[in-house]
Amino acid sequence: MAKNSPHGVFFALLNRMPGASKESLVWAYSNGHTDSLSAFLKDDPRGYDLMLRELRKRIELEAAQRTKKLRSGILKRLQQHGIDTTDWHEVNRFLEHPRIAGKRLYSMNDEELSKLTGKLEAILAKEREKHKETTRLSQLN
Repeated sequence: MAKNSPHGVFFALLNRMPGASKESLVWAYSNGHTDSLSAFLKDDPRGYDLMLRELRKRIELEAAQRTKKLRSGILKRLQQHGIDTTDWHEVNRFLEHPRIAGKRLYSMNDEELSKLTGKLEAILAKEREKHKETTRLSQLN
């Protein structure tokens, strides 16, 4: 099936929607008339097109929300690290360091943001261990 065909576009969108099923989507968008993709396209091409547009919007919205959540998590960890997250110059200066991310926050994709979250968690854990050891040594003196 050609990727640019209506069914190809539908299945490409469906693959980006974990847990969604072809039958339930077609049934819902055809107002309960059919769960057949071909029958829906043949009987109601406008409804089929509307379904594709709405699925695209839904996927884009979910992707934007995922990115926003990842960025928020990064900012939270930067605050814990002592970075003033109200100062974008400071945030980006820190993130642009080659050993941190090598780029600005808004330039990173979701995969890069996820990796950075892990890296920042590791840095924070190391700082906590250092602090714990410093506290332990100061109590011994």
